[in-house]
Amino acid sequence: MNLGIVKRTSSGKFILTVMSSFSELDRTLIKEKQQAGIAVVKKTVKEICKITNISEATFYLMWREYKNNLGC
Repeated sequence: MNLGIVKRTSSGKFILTVMSSFSELDRTLIKEKQQAGIAVVKKTVKEICKITNISEATFYLMWREYKNNLGC
């Protein structure tokens, strides 16, 4: 993709550096949100297993079967 930025000039290098910094920040924020979401799901699964008195292995086996039946 050509954005019309000349990489040889100081201002061109600056713009590319700023753009890459925003890209890195965005990726870091996405990873943090993803990890937080995974932690919530793990906690929720443990609570469901405790309430229903089943093991986590059984839960995930049943979940996989459920998803397969839905065609996911």
